Amino acid sequence: MPAEFLEQLPKLIQPGRRVAQRLFDARKGRNRERAVLKELIRPVESSVSTPEGECSRMLCGDPASALAALLAEQASDAPVDIVAAVIDVPPVDVGDTGQDDAARRLSASIPVFELIRKLMGDTQPLFARFIDGESPTMRLVFEAFWSAIPLAADAVAPKLSATSPRSAVVFCSDDADWLANAVGACEGRWIACIASAAQAARFRRLLIARNAPAFSHEAVGAAPIEWARRHVGAGHLVAMHAALWAFGATPDVAAPEDRSTRGRARAPDHAIGFMDHARGRTLVWVDSPDRCTTEASLCRVLSRHARTEGCDRIVLLAWHVAPTLPQAIASRHAPAISLHTIRVLPRVNGGLVRIDPAGFKHVAAMPEATVTRHPAGAKDHEWLDVEWARGDEAPLDWSIDPDFTDDIFRGAWHAAREGAALPVRSVRLRVPWRNGARRVCLRITDASGRIADIVHVVRHAPDVHVHAPRARRPEPPRHEALC
Repeated sequence: MPAEFLEQLPKLIQPGRRVAQRLFDARKGRNRERAVLKELIRPVESSVSTPEGECSRMLCGDPASALAALLAEQASDAPVDIVAAVIDVPPVDVGDTGQDDAARRLSASIPVFELIRKLMGDTQPLFARFIDGESPTMRLVFEAFWSAIPLAADAVAPKLSATSPRSAVVFCSDDADWLANAVGACEGRWIACIASAAQAARFRRLLIARNAPAFSHEAVGAAPIEWARRHVGAGHLVAMHAALWAFGATPDVAAPEDRSTRGRARAPDHAIGFMDHARGRTLVWVDSPDRCTTEASLCRVLSRHARTEGCDRIVLLAWHVAPTLPQAIASRHAPAISLHTIRVLPRVNGGLVRIDPAGFKHVAAMPEATVTRHPAGAKDHEWLDVEWARGDEAPLDWSIDPDFTDDIFRGAWHAAREGAALPVRSVRLRVPWRNGARRVCLRITDASGRIADIVHVVRHAPDVHVHAPRARRPEPPRHEALC
């Protein structure tokens, strides 16, 4: 072990412990971390229906924030008993700090180890997985501070069990394949913390393809207010102008001041800029970092575009994209509207926000899909047909919720379960009969983990005539899209 690394240990351990203590102290406050439920996934034809509060969980977000959210939930009436934990120490990107690779891994993992010890105590087993060549170094460090059981990089995950309904095993890793095998060998309930959205999407597809027991997909730290507090701070207007400059637009500093109903000035919730080109001007709109860009933002920018002369294109820059926004943009054919996401770089010592000029990603338009309802020959069931339009490329990973009543997606069919190498273009589902309109949601998850929803309201299906042997087949009902 190099002497320089030993000299850096106090400088690495103390800041990490301070971060862990700050998250631990905020577990009962207003700024505590929260896990927001996004999707519930159940196995096909499951004979036992697992209650939502007792199914396994996939927490997508920073592992330290995910553990802090679990600590905040421990203060509830029904806390979860953590019987064991397996923590991965992967390579991390913390910016240009001048530290070597092992020091960066250790610095990023210290808050995780501190919080997991506060979560389950010192009596439960704790396993740590390291990359090749670092096991002796990390073994000495963790035996001195956390008493963890080291695992090699290619080691098989230990077979752990949590048989009680209120117990669980915690896994923290950013390796989707290894994590899928680890939770597959686990008996009972598990909680998986995974940082990368792309790895979380792959982990989700692997579990769906293997018809794993029921689990939920939850996001930690993804709420706009929480994200802005961590990545932007208090300079929202500075962040919006920085995004405009990085994209190549000139901010409009002459925009009218935003005032409340009582006449008091308040912080602006958006900023606009313009880009001049040979054919005209482009209006660029960016919302505040603590707001999600939704259909309301689209209506506001269209209203501003109608009052601005000479603009032929609209560009929306979004820190957070509502899942139904691409569908709303696709329904507008004029003017030309494009949506781009913003990528930020890690802040240096809590300073100002840093925008990645090469991190603007264009959000592709949504393909068209038709949703129809037909009688199934019985009064208690009906057929639901979903088909992607010809000429459009069907998504590889998509799901169907035939009764999308709230923001929680409960998929009744997943394309990943089909195991086909090519995208599935159409499917027919047998669903319970509904007298009124049915709200159907098609959820698309791409390789980067971005979620997009297409919502259709399908009207009442024609009545069923069971005893009419040669009755004419009814016309498919008309459907309309929600924007």
